[in-house]
Order: sequence, then C-alpha cells, then structure tokens
Amino acid sequence: NKIFFNIGKPKRFDVVVFMFPDNNKIDFVKRVIGLPGETVEGVGGRIKINGQFIEDSHSHYDSTYYLASRDFGPIAVPEGQYFMMGDNRVFTHDSRAWGCVDASLLRGKAWRLYWSWDPARGLSFSQRLRTNRLGVKVN
Repeated sequence: NKIFFNIGKPKRFDVVVFMFPDNNKIDFVKRVIGLPGETVEGVGGRIKINGQFIEDSHSHYDSTYYLASRDFGPIAVPEGQYFMMGDNRVFTHDSRAWGCVDASLLRGKAWRLYWSWDPARGLSFSQRLRTNRLGVKVN
C-alpha cells in the first residue's frame, strides 16, 4: 500500500509524485515547471515563463545531444494543471510529450530517493546501481 501526504499547492521546482496521465495505474515523478495560468516555453535549453527566462539550477542539458527539436512552446498551462519536466531535459518523457498534469492526479511531494540507476556505468546490476544516492533527500 502506498502512503502519500497532502502537499498543498505545488510550487515551481517542487518534485512531485503523480498518476501518469495516459495510465493512472503508474506513478511518475517529475519537477513542477509551469504553474496554472502561466505560459511555458523552451528555447535553446532554457525555460521561459510568461516570456521571461528563469534560472533553473535543477536542469541538466548535455550539449552533445541537445537538439533544437527539444525546443517547445509556448504552451499555456490551463487552470488546475501543471507543466512537469524531468531534470535530464534531453532524455526525459514529460509534459512536452503528454501535456499538462491535472491537479487531481497529484499524489504528493517526493522527499527521498529510493532508486538510482545509471545504464552507462557498466553491464552488471551492481555497477549500474548508484548506492551512494539511495535515501538522499530530493531537492
């Protein structure tokens, strides 16, 4: 059984757990970028909110793989919904693909990592598991 705590209204950059919009049986974890009523746009690896670039220390762009096709928007975030993005902005499946997340699908705020995996670190399970990140506080 899963236990979730009421998080109130999410703020920008909160990491939240929510039911995946296309399949409500799967929980997803992403960072809140766009709030209800805002306009979100991605330009050159940076985020604009209501036409102004924001500082986002959580995002990771690998310029080797960055493609202009990852630019998006502007997207108007409807009332009662949130625009979510993964921190690895080049290799992530987020609101750019499946749209904004309705507030009714939010479950709670993420607060600890329970799994950390790096597929580029060798071939075995023990090489790929990042044990130094397990239990680390989410910020």
